[in-house]
Amino acid sequence: MKSNTQQRTSGQAIVLLLILLAILGGGYWWLAHSKQTSEKEAREFAKMAATRLACEFDQRFLDKYLGSEAQVRFPPSFRGRMMNWLRELGVASPEIEIAGTVTYTSQFFQPVGQFRAHLKYPARYADLDLGVSCPNGWWQIDNLNLSYEPLPTPTPAPVVATPTPLVGKSPTPRPGRPR
Repeated sequence: MKSNTQQRTSGQAIVLLLILLAILGGGYWWLAHSKQTSEKEAREFAKMAATRLACEFDQRFLDKYLGSEAQVRFPPSFRGRMMNWLRELGVASPEIEIAGTVTYTSQFFQPVGQFRAHLKYPARYADLDLGVSCPNGWWQIDNLNLSYEPLPTPTPAPVVATPTPLVGKSPTPRPGRPR
């Protein structure tokens, strides 16, 4: 009778152990999948933000998706100047290259991305640096920086100066000055 009870107890322990391992494996898979999904979403959001700002000049998008701390750091006057600078550059090519990484403040939660959008214009290039995060379930812009090289100023054409001939003019001495 004792061996029969011990077999049932050890069999139940193995079943519980298998259930626990399945739960832990499923939890780890869900966390890894969630991390992969958030990295993809961060990259897509950064690309969408770069497109909306550099190609469509959508200031409402910037105002809507700028985080609360970034709204204090970048007041409306700065945002307006940023949009004017982008307009002066012209419409960027829609094929925007995004490079950057996503890090997490904890192991799997609170993703923060730092991206650089390489914008192509007919005459030059520009880089739009974006810091994005997802603190409350939606993506927001935390940092923003535009860098570009100004168009080179054309060099002026050389002016050929023709000397005026001194024909018929001779220096005249002034009275009262020693020579």
